[in-house]
Amino acid sequence: MTKLTKIEQNIQAILFAAGEPYEKERLAKLLEIDRQTLEQLVADLKAKQEAEQQKQNLINEIKTYDSNYDGTGKTLEQLQSDLAAAKEKKQRTDLIAEIRKYDPSYTGDGKSLSELQADLDAKKAANEEQQQKDALIAEIKKLKSDYNGEGKTLDQLRADLAALQQQSSGGEGQNPASESGETPTP
Repeated sequence: MTKLTKIEQNIQAILFAAGEPYEKERLAKLLEIDRQTLEQLVADLKAKQEAEQQKQNLINEIKTYDSNYDGTGKTLEQLQSDLAAAKEKKQRTDLIAEIRKYDPSYTGDGKSLSELQADLDAKKAANEEQQQKDALIAEIKKLKSDYNGEGKTLDQLRADLAALQQQSSGGEGQNPASESGETPTP
């Protein structure tokens, strides 16, 4: 909490005790100061209260990331830095958790947020490609139950499927890609 001067404490106490707006002239006389000084003191007091509220808001936001956080005695700049660090830590945790859906042993040690995002994008792409391969192999096995598509690219699998579909629709002379991964020949 910001230290208040004795006169600021008096202003606060009088205004709190009054429970309603207080005439500035009356308050200035009571405190034995001129109105201009009172205006400045009230402005300073309001600024300090707003700063304290801003700090408390930051502490509350940080606590959404770390419930044990104690920002007591920290400056506004330190709190802003702590909030940025808490947000980054949450992003790291979320990215690593998402990557672990594809690779349970993934740690992400020493990686930046952008590197983690790139790893996640790569894992998602590899997973999507594998799903496409699995779907193509399943379609091919409907036409040729002993088909082995291991190690083949998506393009090779598509070519094999097209060749088998051509054969099954009466197109003779078409050969599916060989097990070595060659493309079909007419």
